[in-house]
Amino acid sequence: TQAALEFDIEAGENKDRFFLNLEYDDTLQPTTDIDENTADDITITCNDKRIIIKSAGADLRKVRIADAAGRSTKTDASGRMEIIDMNGYANGVYMVTVWTKNGNKTERIIVK
Repeated sequence: TQAALEFDIEAGENKDRFFLNLEYDDTLQPTTDIDENTADDITITCNDKRIIIKSAGADLRKVRIADAAGRSTKTDASGRMEIIDMNGYANGVYMVTVWTKNGNKTERIIVK
């Protein structure tokens, strides 16, 4: 689960009090640049708070949806079509990234 963390601390030197733990997702390939859309056979649309992902080529492998604050949800996908219900999410702009064996595609989607 994701939650906001807020705390107050007195001014001064506070070495070794806190640490940052980042989880590593080994299913995603590391990169040093921005992902390019390499899978032109994928369409991503939004209709009635549902994100609809279709692949005319290879089967879908993984989908990541990120909001403007950077919070993301990942899901495994299979087959050539995935429908994601966004009813529990706020209206706004989301970045949807889809992976297949042929490449990936990222698209900005507006959920209303």
